[in-house]
Order: sequence, then structure tokens, then C-alpha cells
Amino acid sequence: MRALIEGSEISSAKSFYVPSMLLSSYHPTGQGLVCRLDIPKSELLEVLQEPYDQLVKELRRDGEATGETDSFGKAGYPPLVILLEEPQLLLEVFGTYLADDFFTLAQLRDSSEPSGYFIRQFTSLSTMGDFVIFDAESLPYR
Repeated sequence: MRALIEGSEISSAKSFYVPSMLLSSYHPTGQGLVCRLDIPKSELLEVLQEPYDQLVKELRRDGEATGETDSFGKAGYPPLVILLEEPQLLLEVFGTYLADDFFTLAQLRDSSEPSGYFIRQFTSLSTMGDFVIFDAESLPYR
């Protein structure tokens, strides 16, 4: 994985946190920094297949119980390999459900005290060859 902050590559990709990983009392403020993560599709598939399959089971069960569904359900919960080719839907699903699993399972953060960058929100996603490119707004974690 390649990570850039404000266009400059950073030496360690093990410095990213998403909201569910942080204490609820930590709410960073300030000017957001542009963050870009270039992640190989093969890595996303390897790391996320199991959590993705579990997520789909849970969402199907919830949808059957409530009769409600979101755009992911309306799309029929496509297989992950297909979802990687649907940037807008992948952005929604990754940002809403899978970012925490990805950063944890891919060990893209140090297990020590948090440092690095807090990802406030994923802003766009595109694919380029064998990579999925996530753009995000981030803030330094202090």
C-alpha cells in the first residue's frame, strides 16, 4: 500500500485510524489534510473477503427483519470482486462498514498508542489498473 498526505508519500502506512478505533472522547478539529491511499485490489480481497461475507449475511438478515435496505442492498450485495469495480458503491460500503476491519486486519496501524493520522472521512474512490485509490480527509492524531 502506498500512502500520501498532501501529495507527499509517508514512510509508514501503519499510521491511520478511523473513528471506531479511537476513544469517543477524541474528536479532532482543524484544517483537514488531503490523504490518498493506493491499495492493491488483491490486498483488499484477501483482507476483506471474510468480514465482507459476514457483513452481507448480517445485512440480509436485518433487511428481512425490518423490510428496509440501503443502496448496497438494492444493488443485491454484489460479490466483493464485483464491488471493487463499482467505485461509488464501494466508497459507501467501505466507509460505512469495512474501513475498521481493513485497517485492523491489514495491520495498517501500530498496536501502540495511536499516532499518525485520523481519517475523518473518505471523500472519493477510483480504480487504476490493479489498485483502488481512496481519497480521504485526514487530521494529525495528537
